[in-house]
Amino acid sequence: MPTTNEHDHTTVILPKSSRLTMEIVEQLDQLLNSSTAEEYRNTLLEVYHLYILHEHGHLPVHFDSMANHMYALTEFFRITEAEMRKKPDH
Repeated sequence: MPTTNEHDHTTVILPKSSRLTMEIVEQLDQLLNSSTAEEYRNTLLEVYHLYILHEHGHLPVHFDSMANHMYALTEFFRITEAEMRKKPDH
């Protein structure tokens, strides 16, 4: 659970098994400050749909895996957008 300290920062405690580093968290923060999660999600979906239309029947061998990755990414951005709407801007 995030907590606020006297320097107006948020501290997040991650499990020891987490692969997230401070650099990754900072990059994610920059990413989400550049555009909304909804915009990233819409871009991913648009590119994905264009790819499918372009390939029309000649899908890659690992298409199931790609589809699962797209679903995971779009769900991440959907949930992120919903969570960010709960938190007022700085």
